[in-house]
Amino acid sequence: MDSLDDSKSIELKTFNGETKPEVSSQETSPTPLQASPQRAPEVPFQPSEGMKVTPCSYCRLNLQHPQSAYFVQCPSCKAMTAARALNSMHCCFCRRLVYYPAEASFVRCSCGSTFNIMSQAPNNN
Repeated sequence: MDSLDDSKSIELKTFNGETKPEVSSQETSPTPLQASPQRAPEVPFQPSEGMKVTPCSYCRLNLQHPQSAYFVQCPSCKAMTAARALNSMHCCFCRRLVYYPAEASFVRCSCGSTFNIMSQAPNNN
């Protein structure tokens, strides 16, 4: 075998028998690190008109959605996040836990029963 010096390149054999020249060490010398430019201060995300921003309940990613949305699904972790204030109650017939918007006056359970929420509110007299 010949002795190797820096001016010669080395050939490598691949699995299919082809030979490729290896890059010599002179060509791959590391470049000195450059100072990174000053970053501008981060500005809080501003949603567009008619939109609202809610953090994901699982991964805390900011989710932009219409203001009328009740739930938003995160594209990253697929978790569902409530976009509005929700109340909950148990259905009187099937005992399922039903979530509904706080401003709702009627709630329908998945079993088909409907409830008037205003008639179930406590009396403040």
